[in-house]
Amino acid sequence: MASITVKTGEDRYKHLASMAEMMSHADVFPERLVEELLQSNEVSCEPPLSKEEVTVIAKRYLPFGVLLPTEPFPIIAVNDRQLRDTTTDALAALYLSNKPERIFRRSGTLTRISLDEHGRPYVEVLNESALRGCLARSCNFVRIPPKGDPISVSPPLDVVRDCLTLGEWKFPPLLGITETPVIRPDGTVLTRPGYDSLTNLYYYPSPKLIMPPIPDKPTSDDIESAIELLLEPLADFPFDGDASLANALATMITPVLRPLIDGPVPLALFDKPQQGTGASLLAEVISIIATGRAAAMMTAQKDDEGWRKSITSLLLKGQLVATIDNIEYELSAPSLAAILTATTYQDRILGRSEMVILPNRTTWLATGNNIRLRGDLPRRCIWVRMDAQMARPWLRDRDNFKHPQLTEWVSQNRGLILGAILTIARSWVMSDMAECHDVPALGGYESYCHVLGGVLAYIGIKDFLGNLEAMYNEADTETPQWEGFLEAWHEVLGEKAVTAPEMVVYMKDKPELRAALPDTLADMDGRNYVRRLGNALAKKKGVRYPHGITVVKAGEYRRAAKWKVVSPKNADSHQISLECESGESDITPACERC
Repeated sequence: MASITVKTGEDRYKHLASMAEMMSHADVFPERLVEELLQSNEVSCEPPLSKEEVTVIAKRYLPFGVLLPTEPFPIIAVNDRQLRDTTTDALAALYLSNKPERIFRRSGTLTRISLDEHGRPYVEVLNESALRGCLARSCNFVRIPPKGDPISVSPPLDVVRDCLTLGEWKFPPLLGITETPVIRPDGTVLTRPGYDSLTNLYYYPSPKLIMPPIPDKPTSDDIESAIELLLEPLADFPFDGDASLANALATMITPVLRPLIDGPVPLALFDKPQQGTGASLLAEVISIIATGRAAAMMTAQKDDEGWRKSITSLLLKGQLVATIDNIEYELSAPSLAAILTATTYQDRILGRSEMVILPNRTTWLATGNNIRLRGDLPRRCIWVRMDAQMARPWLRDRDNFKHPQLTEWVSQNRGLILGAILTIARSWVMSDMAECHDVPALGGYESYCHVLGGVLAYIGIKDFLGNLEAMYNEADTETPQWEGFLEAWHEVLGEKAVTAPEMVVYMKDKPELRAALPDTLADMDGRNYVRRLGNALAKKKGVRYPHGITVVKAGEYRRAAKWKVVSPKNADSHQISLECESGESDITPACERC
């Protein structure tokens, strides 16, 4: 083997990785591959890498799950011993063999990183069979007879079960998987494959990813080149203004900056007036940059139970980017709204009885035509609006595009794009994380606004989150419907207090009231309508609408709640009298069906 002196640290890794890749394609046995790498490391690298670092490189190019040659396995006797002692020895053997890390603790369970049939990494919960296999490859269990040699046995099931249910493990904690280098909270960059104890992330890059060196102290020329490259993937999308461009750029860099964000991230809505404008393509581009492959699309679920199962499955696997594609109906899901403002999510694993608490580090995207939102979702979203301003946007002349084959270009230049993001992020961190004071306050997303707003302002990108009010006016269907209904109520009844049954009588007598009903209450012929109306009013109690109108509880009549609409001029000073609260109001009810 010819001696080649590799001077820089990065070149040492590239040299050994290239060598390992060639041998893996030649089907070299794992033992031979490790021997060759260790020999080349001693001869060709200055200074040589540690044995552990060479082992990490070797494992990247071996079939997933293949264990490297180690010292002789520990021997654990299973007969005539207490279960706790056997379990202690078994776990000690697992801890010893867990170099490099392949078993982790996550959400109260033992997990490992596995690959699907397409080579995509995901987090797998270890069941009895999986852990039994890990034990069999970490130690030798034997039964010692009164006479004769020890007899080899499989890992006992009671030991396996005791290991799984122990709960107090010394395995490293796993937050999730990243398929892209990320910026750590201290400003350093995670570029080495494998487990990172500073972020609790497992970095599993695609084999084709080639990263440029990230400068320790980026110069102004480095930043200028990085900004130019960062904007290039978005050059051909027909954004409706600076705010949509800024929001799209923020979404594109969020997976790389995610460890800096101490909190949740909002749902990015990629919205447009008609199909073929490019929303799904934009989601695909962001996924390729973050993971090296096109996004795995999911459809909007029909009910909240479906949403709950989908979210739990997605978080269990540690998916980095999730795309809800082609939303056709109003989007309203309590489980989706909950996950968008939470850093953890609790649910029951499908098919099992135990509850798990899962970390939420996912970047959420959604695409659709003129997306409509209800419930708590509007305030948990950011808006990227595109409009090609033509009848058939999918027929646009590709000769006018900077990158006619955009996904291919992004795939080929993924490493350079990631390098640009990391260069900018590192420079921003070194500038003491300068804050942008022009970013609107988005409640519950303070860290997100600080990090993304600061980075975008640092490179001169303006109007981040500048279209929130426009999104609320366009996408939020529930708020204007309820405001219109309450305004119609106030025009007809003033501030007269009525019960839900009384209100139903008024709505039947007054066509203008019935016409103003929100969509969720429009069907008055359904069963239990009075109860539905009362529950809806209770949920809207005290909600202040854009024009200042609000509905408040004004006491009770025969144990039925009374409601009144308060106009803007009286809303701030409105106080409910003690007589109303006690049900002794002098208002004569129009109906006594309560």
